[in-house]
Amino acid sequence: MSQEALMQCQQIIFDDANLQVELREITDEQEFIEKVLKLGKERDLEFTAEDLSNALQTSRRAWFERWLG
Repeated sequence: MSQEALMQCQQIIFDDANLQVELREITDEQEFIEKVLKLGKERDLEFTAEDLSNALQTSRRAWFERWLG
C-alpha cells in the first residue's frame, strides 16, 4: 500500500503547479520529506519517510544514469 500511496501523492504534486513551486523552494531534504509526508497524511495516504527517501534516491540514480550513460 505504501508504494501505491506514494505514487498517488506524486500525482497530486504533478497536478498542482503551486505545490510544485512550494516544494522546489525547499533546499533541505529532511524538510522536503516532512512536507511531503504531511501532504500525504492530510490526504489519508500512508507512506513512510523511508519509502519517500528510497524513492528520491532511485529517482536521482535514474537521472544520473540517463545523463551520464
